Amino acid sequence: AVVSTQSTGSSSAEEAQKALDELIKFIKQTPLSTQQDGRELSAEQILDASDKMFHSMGNTAEMVQQAKIIARATSSLVHGIKLEAESQNDSESQTKLLAAAKQLADATARMVEAAKAAAMNPNDEQCQLALQQTTEDLRQAANQATSENMKAKLMAKLQEHAKIATAASTQLLAAANGTERCNGNPGSQEALMAQCKMLGDAISKLVGAVNNYSHDPNSDSEQLNLVQSAQQFIAPATRCVSADKAAVPLR
Repeated sequence: AVVSTQSTGSSSAEEAQKALDELIKFIKQTPLSTQQDGRELSAEQILDASDKMFHSMGNTAEMVQQAKIIARATSSLVHGIKLEAESQNDSESQTKLLAAAKQLADATARMVEAAKAAAMNPNDEQCQLALQQTTEDLRQAANQATSENMKAKLMAKLQEHAKIATAASTQLLAAANGTERCNGNPGSQEALMAQCKMLGDAISKLVGAVNNYSHDPNSDSEQLNLVQSAQQFIAPATRCVSADKAAVPLR
């Protein structure tokens, strides 16, 4: 029975450590480590082509050429956002994505009209300025659409890591409570129980943050609360895993 309890405690500590490591890795590396998908690549193409356009003032042919590149990239971006909207279960998120797609499509239409006018009047500075302004408007719309999409994806990943970490830590607490009868070191047991108390409080706070975010994923305050609760969860979880390993050595 003693060996069984020790094995359970060790296994729970290992699972909690694994989940904790994944949470820490995600928090530390996000968003620098996130891979780009088609939407981010389209947004980069828009930014790159618009920069080239802005540096080509006076060269109408080059400005129009960059406008064509922007229009193609924007079409791909709008398509990607619409597909993302169709996959959403949350109606508010779906509405938000569709609104961003429409705003981007409207901005593209205005830029295309300005490009046509510039092409027909290659020496008209006002036409070039109009093309520059409509492109800047489109660029801002693309930035907003992609940043909101990326933020939503990152928050969903954080939520999933938080759920896994709290579930594993809850199992660790249950196993830790059964170590007293097999732990011959009262000091290490007392330290473990103290750490369990702090971890329990951190679990409750993080679970509450996850639930609140689930109910209102578009709330800036709930997003911030989830991020902060996940960060604050790391220290007590790390200490509790270490205390559990000290109280129940691996066999």
